[in-house]
Amino acid sequence: PYIIVPITNDQDTTDFDKCLSLVKHLLPKKDEPSSSANPKGELPLVLVVGALGGRFDHTMAVITSIIRVRDDMRVVVHNASNTLFCCARSGMTKFHHSPKIDGRSCGVMVFGEATSSVVTTGLEWNLGDPALVTGFLGMCLSTSNSILPPPTTPPLDVKDREDTLSSIVTIDTSPVANEGRNSAVIFSVERQT
Repeated sequence: PYIIVPITNDQDTTDFDKCLSLVKHLLPKKDEPSSSANPKGELPLVLVVGALGGRFDHTMAVITSIIRVRDDMRVVVHNASNTLFCCARSGMTKFHHSPKIDGRSCGVMVFGEATSSVVTTGLEWNLGDPALVTGFLGMCLSTSNSILPPPTTPPLDVKDREDTLSSIVTIDTSPVANEGRNSAVIFSVERQT
């Protein structure tokens, strides 16, 4: 099978936007029943390699694009130095830190204008109580943070040893009462070199 990609003169979206639009078009529609490959109905995961770095305006355009599609797909962007993704609009996002791939340096940034509550665990300097965030484009919540090292031995009552020996970072976002929506929260982590 092959895909016919139409040529477009649209200059109001980036090439990356056009790629994500094509991916969205190829995905099952939201009102279709979950497939046997995705019985939980989770958002599809899209891995993008090499879309960061170089010009600042291109990097910001990529971040804007992944925020725009966050209700349709989970987009994880990798390059030689970084991994970043948009956290769940509301609820818990878990990041399983792999010391063989990921470094410890990380950051949590908010984009948008609405107000959100953000709570983190697994970081050297967690946001909590909950941290009330008034979003503004690029307003930093936490930069130059670090992921805590994994435990050296798993708790006795845990069956899945592999999962407990990796660090897990959680980012819990929720809209503040009467706001109805929340800012986009981006998590980034350095890559091991």
